[in-house]
Amino acid sequence: MKLTKAQRAALREKFGGRCAYCGCELSEKWHADHVEAVEREGRFVRGKWVKSGNLLRPENDNVDNLFPACVKCNILKGPGTPETLRSALTYMAHSIPRIKTYSHVHHLMRFGKLEIDTTPVVFWFERYCASADGAERG
Repeated sequence: MKLTKAQRAALREKFGGRCAYCGCELSEKWHADHVEAVEREGRFVRGKWVKSGNLLRPENDNVDNLFPACVKCNILKGPGTPETLRSALTYMAHSIPRIKTYSHVHHLMRFGKLEIDTTPVVFWFERYCASADGAERG
């Protein structure tokens, strides 16, 4: 689905001009992420995945299913849902204690430059929507 300039501008501002996931300010290069993936058919050609363009879930290709995302978050999320991204980030956070024996990680922790935070992952769009709801009620 090709967005018009107006649709793209509106999508960019959906969460205050920030990435729906990490909350960073969106640069000029950002992605319109399908929250529920559309996934495209494809096949391997000489060791590379080549997409055919045919959608496996065309019902997900609509404006209501799009979030603005920074390139890094959209690539990390891939064809997963926000919940699979949350799970991946939670796994990464819980993996840090296993790598703290690595010399550079150990030293960063000793100097207070790296802290392990295994509290639940909360995405920007969740905080943004919660604050907007609070503003409307308050």
